[in-house]
Amino acid sequence: MVNQRLRELKPAVREQIKIVLIPTSRQYMDHLNKNIKNYNLNIEIAQEKPFLDLLHEIKPVLYLSTNSHNVKEAIGAGFGAATMFLGDYDNHSAEVLRVAFDGDGVLFSDESERVYKEKGLQAFFQNERDQEGTSLALPKPSNAVTIAVSSRTLFNMVKERKVFEEEGLERYVAHQLELEDQPFTPGVSFPFVKALMNVNARLRELYPDSEELFDIVLMTNNHAQVGVRLINSINYYDLTIERFCMTGGESPIGYLKAYMTNLYLSKDSVKVQEAIGEGIAAATMFPSDSENELSDTQLRVAFDGDAVLFSDESEIIVKEHGLDTFFRHEKEFENKPLAQGPLKCFLEALGKLQRKFYAKDQRISCPIRTYLVTARSAASAGARVLKTLRSWGLEVDEALFLAGAPKGPLLQKIRPHIFFDDQMFHIEGAQELGTIAAHVPYGIGQKYHKGKRMETSDAEKK
Repeated sequence: MVNQRLRELKPAVREQIKIVLIPTSRQYMDHLNKNIKNYNLNIEIAQEKPFLDLLHEIKPVLYLSTNSHNVKEAIGAGFGAATMFLGDYDNHSAEVLRVAFDGDGVLFSDESERVYKEKGLQAFFQNERDQEGTSLALPKPSNAVTIAVSSRTLFNMVKERKVFEEEGLERYVAHQLELEDQPFTPGVSFPFVKALMNVNARLRELYPDSEELFDIVLMTNNHAQVGVRLINSINYYDLTIERFCMTGGESPIGYLKAYMTNLYLSKDSVKVQEAIGEGIAAATMFPSDSENELSDTQLRVAFDGDAVLFSDESEIIVKEHGLDTFFRHEKEFENKPLAQGPLKCFLEALGKLQRKFYAKDQRISCPIRTYLVTARSAASAGARVLKTLRSWGLEVDEALFLAGAPKGPLLQKIRPHIFFDDQMFHIEGAQELGTIAAHVPYGIGQKYHKGKRMETSDAEKK
């Protein structure tokens, strides 16, 4: 398939992938030839010679076999080689050749892996720091709350994005390489990430051996070549981010579950929508028009209620049938918990870490504070949301019912590191008064703007 594409682009090209079959036995040559013909494979069959003599004659870039003895011989002779194992299922793309490599002992030597095996993890990290001059790395906690952030939210990459859009990928990568020793400036999620790390520092003081921490993953469709500048920027700001996912132009969404992601933050609304569709808490980040001074000692997270922490079932009623029907409905079903919304699991994760501070009698000085900021009225529709949280075993530190009043002024007072809402009207109001806001594209609110239903596209009508 790759060869075919190469010939389409350059008919006279001689640089192609050549496949040579080295039979383990000559008894089945007719059967082999028949299968090669049936599957229309362009494969050359090697002549009968001693194994290593064949390798030195063919000079393969890669030798693959199910025979581990032959593989060891090939590696010993200086050839790239690996033992193949059959997977449990067939899930292969016919359009793209995809090759995945481990690092130590595969692409690189095993020198670092030997330090780890013989002297332990801390000695390994110390060795890597000494060799590369970067800050000491910390292990990835297995029970962590995983926050995946895109490179464009963590850092300000507006200029770089412009290069990509106007001059193309090759120039973009070259631009990043030229400036790889120059750190990016902080982006919209940077204060939130720093606050997460401050919480980690407090947790380690109380629980030195605990693995229940925030773990930040940089999730980006950037090419690996850009990784050096990203790493340099992370080290410059002393951020503890050890796990990267750089997908080289492909969407990273398919990797979120593999990274056990509790929250995904991006500037790309399409990717955020995909993540929510996969059942992962996600939001599109927007910078504030001005900068409010944020707390250095306390992580503050503000949530809308309907279509964020809770489902949009009640919001559907108010949008389609009006406030009076909504109030009657909420009163009638006051004791029936609302279904969960896309961000419920993230509030749950925050609560799990808060309880670790409470267990050490640090409720008042807890470095995590959560807020419910809802347009609901308290007397008419507030009880159901509070009872729903109680039924989940969750709580918020402050519950603020605004009865339809603008959220911006109140958020300006709270000064959260991040505010989640499903309606752009509230996101824009928060931005105008200096709040970093994150849009959750979920529920019926996506069909409305400033209380008015937006026109349905022809595609949606179908």
